[in-house]
Amino acid sequence: MKEMIDELANEQERCREEEQAFAEAAERAKRLQVWLDGVLSGGPSPADAKNDRRQGHSIYDGSAKNPTGVPDDLPAERPQPIEVSLLQCQRRIRERRALAGLPPLEIAKEERQRRSAQMIESIQADRDAGREPTPLHLILAARYIEGEMDFEQYSSAVRNL
Repeated sequence: MKEMIDELANEQERCREEEQAFAEAAERAKRLQVWLDGVLSGGPSPADAKNDRRQGHSIYDGSAKNPTGVPDDLPAERPQPIEVSLLQCQRRIRERRALAGLPPLEIAKEERQRRSAQMIESIQADRDAGREPTPLHLILAARYIEGEMDFEQYSSAVRNL
């Protein structure tokens, strides 16, 4: 009987640890999204925003698992795939330009799609090499896709991270 009680206590402790780890990951994702929103709405420039503490955070980890296995237990705010975050960055860049009274950038739809595919492929290659993109990487990629910078400027900025 005592063994069963000890086993149940150990199982409950493991479950609490898994739930805590999942909650911490969701909180990290929320904080990164808030930081990204701040940068896109006029916060420090990408060059000024470099912070080694942020470099290791991942935006989305496809290998993350629900510790309980029950979909109802998942928090409403889950980390999003890179493609969605990249599209959000692009939309915010366009909105920021419109609010500043700047004209939209002249870039063809096909060129924007080509650049987007190029950036997603680059991010995927980095992931395969074990490097997760940071919010700063997403902002730079979105600026390149939207035509605010050319590929040389993008490559130089990424190398300087």
